[in-house]
Parts: sequence; structure tokens; C-alpha cells
Amino acid sequence: MPRLFPCLFALALAACPLVLSAGSRPIPPEAERLIEILFKRPEVESCSLSPSGRYLAFLREDGGRKVLATVELESRREHSVSGAKGEDVVEFHWCSSDNLIYKVSRDRNYYSGVWLTDARLGQRRRLGGADTVLAIDEVFPTHVLLLDHERLGDLFPDLYRISAATGDTDRLEKNPGEITRWFADNSGVLRFATRAPSEDQQALLYRERDDAPWAPIDLPPKATPLAFDAEGRHVLLRYTGAGGLQRVRAFELERRQMVGTELADPNYDIIPEVWRDPKTLMPIALCYQTGRPMVEWIDPNYARLVAVLEPSFPGCVIRPQGTTYDGNVLFTAFSDVRPISCYLLNGATGEIGLYLASRPEARGRAWSPMREITFTARDGYPLRGYLTLPTSRKDGRRVPLVALSHGGPMSRDTWGFDSEVQYFAALGYAVLQVNYRGSTGLGYSHQLADILQVCRRSVDDVSDGIGWAEAQGFADPKRVVAMGGSFGAYISLSLAERYPGQVAAAVGFAGVYDYEQHIRDSSGRHTGLYEWMGRYFPDVAAHGAEYRDVSPVHNAERVRCPVLLLHGGSDHTVEIAQSRLMRDALLAAGRPVELVSDVASVHGLQDQKSRLEFFRKVTAFLLAQVPPDRSL
Repeated sequence: MPRLFPCLFALALAACPLVLSAGSRPIPPEAERLIEILFKRPEVESCSLSPSGRYLAFLREDGGRKVLATVELESRREHSVSGAKGEDVVEFHWCSSDNLIYKVSRDRNYYSGVWLTDARLGQRRRLGGADTVLAIDEVFPTHVLLLDHERLGDLFPDLYRISAATGDTDRLEKNPGEITRWFADNSGVLRFATRAPSEDQQALLYRERDDAPWAPIDLPPKATPLAFDAEGRHVLLRYTGAGGLQRVRAFELERRQMVGTELADPNYDIIPEVWRDPKTLMPIALCYQTGRPMVEWIDPNYARLVAVLEPSFPGCVIRPQGTTYDGNVLFTAFSDVRPISCYLLNGATGEIGLYLASRPEARGRAWSPMREITFTARDGYPLRGYLTLPTSRKDGRRVPLVALSHGGPMSRDTWGFDSEVQYFAALGYAVLQVNYRGSTGLGYSHQLADILQVCRRSVDDVSDGIGWAEAQGFADPKRVVAMGGSFGAYISLSLAERYPGQVAAAVGFAGVYDYEQHIRDSSGRHTGLYEWMGRYFPDVAAHGAEYRDVSPVHNAERVRCPVLLLHGGSDHTVEIAQSRLMRDALLAAGRPVELVSDVASVHGLQDQKSRLEFFRKVTAFLLAQVPPDRSL
């Protein structure tokens, strides 16, 4: 992200010698090479086979933008299309035999429209009117359901239906004001709707046919439909069970009762992605995350196919994409040390060949395995996460540690090939990822009741994770880096403030450092969301002292370590004013800090140029402040 402004930094250095300059040093050639390998836009993203089996569609980089590309499998001819000037293609789906629907983004955070196109990407048309910004909801063989997030806001959108063949559009449901989501059966008939006037008041409505009235249906708490069976008699439901953990079970609609075996885990929520057959769109499997990705097969034919492939891809998650026009099978595979790639299984010979690789230059290199870890927090609460040790670690020696905290906080770290984790491990750092309290995927109680509780507990949890890594002999207590983006940046600066003796350096990207000010500044843009999530975000006027107490900007004098702050000047999710406040507070306290801003960057480092510069800047800072044992 950071773009250097030498004149401005020269003035800052002259005015205040506490501003860091180590980040401007050149980095070793091997680090530069790793950045190129791991942080350029992947060659292939989100590949998907057409229902006819004749085309493969995927996203890729072209001229600094993300474009939609298709390949005719028989001729290997490629086609591509981008959004309008300055837009990225961010999502696509096949609909009908060989038509695609795709979504574009005008600044990589906010959607600007949906387009319908043929497989060769030559006949395109924008869907919706001038006053609508549609978002893809559900895809069916003959039509697509889309939500209008512009007319009624993000919380309660209208629902539209688009013909996959003609692009004709009609409004299927006008939102009465409290519906957050509709769910259709396999024929596209709306059968369920979630009524949620607030986060704490959610109920499911049901109707048997499209001309029947909506009525409440008695189901377990927070039930969410996932998929219907072929006959429409059963629906898979995700719901909250005993202990506050989410699980999945089938529900028989006629008798209104749960049937079959419950899919559950004692420690993790079951929040599955539904894998579907590309031709029929019928569910073939549920893929969900516990400590690792798990797959529950619905279609036994696909299960048998994967059993045949698994010996060739040990430790990998394999996802069949479908059968091509000539009888070959397309599938993807990935693991924690293997970036996702697309392969062809020859149906006649059984031979497997690589078709597309997301990161071809990363193939064949030795990457570091991601270990699942569990440890106990200071209050006895069990915590989970991941530890990745550098391959350069010798004889069980202690190594420097990067405590890498995820954003959100309503998200979680998962097992798989993570370019950021692998990069720091390749430099010689261990990488600790804690699914602190406030993270999703580990039960309702793990998420905590409100953001103030999360701010308090999350920082302690990551601190306890660092202590665990030190006690186990993995981490050097004198070389710990706290690093993260967004809420992860909040955790990193809060660690440096609350536990100054534990952190040797801190890096924050696009962080919230003054929660009271952040909510005041953003409430105008997200008034409806803050009202809907009123329990989670306690009123600032009534709880201002508590927000100030958990915000590191108000306790900057406690920080002892050097700090690197990075922020995009075009970030509308967390304003750059947050990083400026943190920088100014540290400078006023006489603490060493540098703030780097790239005016073109938004929240999340989606721009390739900004991403490469971001990791160059971070690398220079880390090598200067907390160097690893080996030199690159």
C-alpha cells in the first residue's frame, strides 16, 4: 500500500526526529522475489466450469484490474472482459447453459452493477435501472435472483428476478421493511424469508407455494435454509443448538420435523458452503471449517471420485468442478502448503494433468505447514488458532514471532495456503494466529455480547497466545511483533499499549484506534446498521468513557516499541483519520512512529501495486526492528 513521498517525509524528519526512517531502506533481493511470488494478483481466481462443460471461467489480473476470463476447452481460446473504467469484476456465476452473470465494483469496496453476458463475453448488458444497484443472491438454471441494495439500503433490500436467457427483469418481492433474506427452492420459488427487525429478533417465515401467504414457522433458533433436496420435500437447515454452537440437519416440510443425522462439532460452528453440480445445481457436498476444512458428501458419486483422487493429493482439499464436454473431470485442490490449482482427470486413461495454477511460481517451493493449536486463556477459557514455524528453524531454537491478528472482529482465521503467513515464515518468523474471543465460527458465546467486551477480551487472548508460544519454546520473548489489519490493527496497537514489555514492534494497517470517534464518524454512513446492531454497538453517548478506556489512542504514552502505521487514503470503511490520531498521540508521547499512506488504496489491499509496496515497507520495518536469525 505505501507510496513514498520523500519531500513530505524529509519535512517530518526535520520537525521530529522520532519519526522512523528504517522502512525506507531497500529490502534483500530474496524478500523482493518472495513478495512478487506471493502478493501479485493470482493467475487464476474462482474458476468454474460451465453447465455445458465447454467453457471454464475465472478471474485474473489484467492491467492492474481484476477481469473475468473464459477459456473454450476444446480450442483453448481465451476471452476476457473488465468492468467500466476503474472497475473490477469481483464475482461471477454461470446461469443457463453458457451464459454468465458477473458483478463489478467501482472502488473495490462498493458494488456498482451486475452484467449478463454470453460465454465468449461478446454480448453484454447491464442489469437493473439507473436507480438500482443489484447484488447477486441465488442462481438457478433459468433465472437469477438479485437484491437491490441501493433503493432500500443494505438491511432490507427488494428482490428482483432476471431471466438468464434474455436478461428481462422484474421485481419479485417488495421488501415490507424487515426482511433481510429470501430463500428459494430448486425451481426458484420463494419458500422462506428471514424477518429480522433487529439483530436479536430473527424469525423464519414460510410458504408452500408462490401464491400462498407468508406465515411464521416453528424452527430451532436462528435457523437458516441451506439447500433443498431434488423433490423439494426436505431442506437442510443451519441453526443454533445446545451450547450456542451452530449445526446442520434436514427438516421435513410436510411433517414439520427434523429428520436424519445432525452434523455438529463440539468446538466449532458448522457454517457450510454448499457445493453444487454445475449442470443441475443440486447440492453435492457441504464444505465447512473446524480446525481444518471438512467435507460432508451428499452425492455418493462425487464422494467416490474424490476417494480416487486423494492418493495423488495427500493432505489436500479436493473439489470436483464437473465433467467437461469430452468426458474429462475438472477439479481443484489446495492445502496449507499448496496454493489452489485446477486439474483435469482424463476419463479414458485416468491421467491427471495441471490445467491452471493460481500461483505457478509458488509451486515446487517448500512452504511451512500450518499447525492447529489449543491453549488456555488466563481465565481458564479454551482458545484455538494456528502456529506456522519457519522451515529455517534449527534444533528447536526460539525464533522471532509475528502475532498476526485477523480483522472483523466477526471473522476467523482458517487453515489453508495463506500468502501472508507463508511470506513471514519464509523470512524466518513464526506466525501466530489466534481466533480470539469476538471471532466467528466457535459458538455464540465466543463472539461475546458487544464490541466493548470484544475489545477487552481479544487483546488479552492474543497476549495469552504469545505467552503460550513462548512457554512452549517456539517464540523468542524479546522479538515479538504485533501485526494486523482493521480490527487486527486495533489488537496490535492495544497489545503494544497494554502489554508494552511483551511487544518489540507493532504494525497496524487501516486500524481503528479511537472507537468512540470511529463510531461517531461512521454512524452517518451506516445509521441503519448501527441501529439494527444496537446491542453489539452500545450507544456512544452513554458509554463514551468505556470506548475511550479500550482505545489505544488515549494511552499512547504506555507504548514503548517502534510502531509502523499504514492506511489507504481512499479507505471509506475506516477513515485515515484514525491512523493520524494514533500517530499524533504517539508523537506527543515521544514514541517512535511512522505513518505511510497511499492515496489510491482502499480497505483490504485489493490493489496489486499497493499490496506489493505494503509488504516492501513492512519487510524493511521488520528487518530493521526485529530481525530474524537468518539473513536473506
